[in-house]
Amino acid sequence: MVRCMRPPEAAEYARSTTSTLAKRRMLGLPPRYSKPSPNVVIYTDVDLDEWMESSRRTSTSDEGARAANVGSGRRGRQRRRREPCPDAAVE
Repeated sequence: MVRCMRPPEAAEYARSTTSTLAKRRMLGLPPRYSKPSPNVVIYTDVDLDEWMESSRRTSTSDEGARAANVGSGRRGRQRRRREPCPDAAVE
């Protein structure tokens, strides 16, 4: 029997976060989901299992490893360079 889940339960099932699932929905990436009404998002265990299986890798250099991790929050963030204050005295 197929199990239907709302995002919080689906995130727990997939050991992910609701934020990651939302980002992936916005980007059109798996896992698949249904929207029976404008404010309701439903995932099935079948779709979550399929997504998790498709993103399995044996090495970080495996093709698709980056695509599988989109929205995971694990990407490096660049630091902004601090500009000197315009009022600072330059010697």
